[in-house]
Amino acid sequence: MLKLSWAVCLGALSLLPSVVYAAGCAGLSGSASGNDPFWMNNSGLTSLSKSVYKSGYKVFRNVKTDYGAVGNGVAGMYDTAAINRAISDGGRCGQGCVSSTITPAIIFFPPGKYRVTAPIIPFYYTTLVGDYNNKPMLVADANFNGIAVIDADPYIPGQVNPDGSGVNWWTNQNNFFRSIRNFVIDVTAMPPDAYGTGIHWQVGQATSLNNIDFKMSSASGTRHQGIFMENGSGGFMSDLTFNGGAFGMWLSNQQFTIRNVKITNAVSAIYQLWNWGFTWQNIQISNCQVGFDLSTGGLTLATQSAGGVLIIDSKISSTGIGIRMTSSQPKTLGGSIVLDNVAFSNIKTANIQDASGTSHCRAPGFSGSGGGDDGVACYPGAPPSPPHDATGEP
Repeated sequence: MLKLSWAVCLGALSLLPSVVYAAGCAGLSGSASGNDPFWMNNSGLTSLSKSVYKSGYKVFRNVKTDYGAVGNGVAGMYDTAAINRAISDGGRCGQGCVSSTITPAIIFFPPGKYRVTAPIIPFYYTTLVGDYNNKPMLVADANFNGIAVIDADPYIPGQVNPDGSGVNWWTNQNNFFRSIRNFVIDVTAMPPDAYGTGIHWQVGQATSLNNIDFKMSSASGTRHQGIFMENGSGGFMSDLTFNGGAFGMWLSNQQFTIRNVKITNAVSAIYQLWNWGFTWQNIQISNCQVGFDLSTGGLTLATQSAGGVLIIDSKISSTGIGIRMTSSQPKTLGGSIVLDNVAFSNIKTANIQDASGTSHCRAPGFSGSGGGDDGVACYPGAPPSPPHDATGEP
């Protein structure tokens, strides 16, 4: 038992001058062991989590004990329906609702293997949480039908905006209050030539992805990908791993901060069609054809591409091209790629390649950061085609 509850501690801190906040809660300790269950794996939380806005409304929902999910790797359609029922129960903000902050929900997944046959759709103001001690697996069925295992902003079939883009449940820049953490997402049962995607993450601010492992096919011609994000205004990601796929991360969004990511055995580890400004820290890329695959050079609304990329404290190794750009590095900050403490090791063709004819390639026997043009022919070919068009359709 805790000698002093977090609630008491935080309440006491709120009454103290800001100058003493850094001192924390002196003497706070606990007796939890490594074998104790994750604190959310407690069925009693459901009855304790009440809403001041709606009588009988449940904020905390356990997909197994409250909604009957099995999590045995077999009950696919049943588990998919149970999970989506746990999310939507209580008249929450789904399709047709612009936004809402009065019906939040925490959806807890106990350990298990949840086979899904159609997308899990987190409604507005939803947190999906897996057991931290034993991460649950979300496994796409071989015949999975949908854009992604988790779809944070579904496209409405048959509806198209005047500019040709698809129509979503929520406006992407206003798709706030979403988080997903503590999961393994596996799409390897889907055929390699299917667009098997872990998460469709077209979101706005107050959103995060944390502590998630993505597993995809590494077969020749694979179209699998971990995260597909074509729009939005985010956001934060941290502690993610990706293995296999055409893309580990296919990301286009206004701004994001992303840290602690490991990507192996992908065609393109990270692909960006456009952004306003992304910060990447501690990104570890190995055994991929391309590390950072960046569309660059477009600085107008009509030609918008990657507007700014900052890569810090990262390493790219055993990869064909470390960083590939589709234009020359600009002489101004707009559209620039900035590297700070980035190491390249065992790069086969070019540490950094741009479209000007300049290739910053590894010299024979070179290993480590830096590298200049040694005349080696740079890695040929274009990046794989984007997995979905503007309507969200393959």
